[in-house]
Amino acid sequence: MPSSSEGFTAAPWSRLWRAGVLHSCATAITGNYDGEIHRFWTEQFLTLADGACVLDVGTGNGAVAVLARDHARERAVEFDIHGIDVADISPVASRTGGSGFYRGIEFHPRTSIDKTPFKNGSVDLVCCQYVFEYTSIPASIAEMHRILKAHGRIAMILHSDDSVIARVSLKQLEGCDYLLSNTPTVERTRKLLELFLTTPYPEQRRQLANDSSAEAIRSSFNMSAAEVMDRVAAKDCPEVLRTFAQRLVGIVRQGVQDPRGALSALDDAVDSLVDERERLRQMRAALLDEAALLEIAARFGALGYGVACGSLRQEGDVKMGWTLVATNG
Repeated sequence: MPSSSEGFTAAPWSRLWRAGVLHSCATAITGNYDGEIHRFWTEQFLTLADGACVLDVGTGNGAVAVLARDHARERAVEFDIHGIDVADISPVASRTGGSGFYRGIEFHPRTSIDKTPFKNGSVDLVCCQYVFEYTSIPASIAEMHRILKAHGRIAMILHSDDSVIARVSLKQLEGCDYLLSNTPTVERTRKLLELFLTTPYPEQRRQLANDSSAEAIRSSFNMSAAEVMDRVAAKDCPEVLRTFAQRLVGIVRQGVQDPRGALSALDDAVDSLVDERERLRQMRAALLDEAALLEIAARFGALGYGVACGSLRQEGDVKMGWTLVATNG
């Protein structure tokens, strides 16, 4: 199996988590994880005794770690909860009231699963949600095996190539590619804003009606913007395209009064698109078919683990990915 970490870059994820979203499914799930995802993790936490050490790998802004902490409170026990991420995370600083929201959880930014700060045989439960498949799988398994206690457990939710997440994300990637590579809309918007910047006074703006070069800039922008809006009106429009179009309308309106600020806002919007495209490209490379899942299971089995694999399905039998639980003895 090739390493899924090939070509992985953490920076786009660092910026996502610093923006304050709790988890990467924030556009589809309000608040923390619910439904079958929540149920899966609850089943893992129920096996833990008071004082158990829980490690959430690829924690992001700590969604699974928070589920573990809240579960422990409901049972009137305490877990020693840690979240690691190769990204430069800072969950407490990324959320208003973060010190209270994350009380009882210790985060470790810029920490890879293949080189953790934990002692041999010190962790009772390793949690991985939509992260293990991005890593160098042999190295990750070796490190988790090193730090896991006897009779400990590794629990994962993994991206599958036939999940709703895969289907929606690939559509999102098409939207990003269109906006960044297949339409001149961004550059034509920039030229329009630069035109506003060079004509700040009303009299100058009125004279633009007789300026052929200015009219060409306006017309080319209108043409590209209309094409984008036609795509937005389509039934299968990816959400990233709809969101960007709404943002573009606001940027152009801002440009009438504040072209410099609008140019900065356009740069921010494009930077966000570039990050989103990179995260989606990494996800596409990490999607697992059933054969890849079974190969991962076999690697754990070769180390003596008992392994159970399955499909995770939310309401309406919507597949969210694979599950894998490996028990050490």
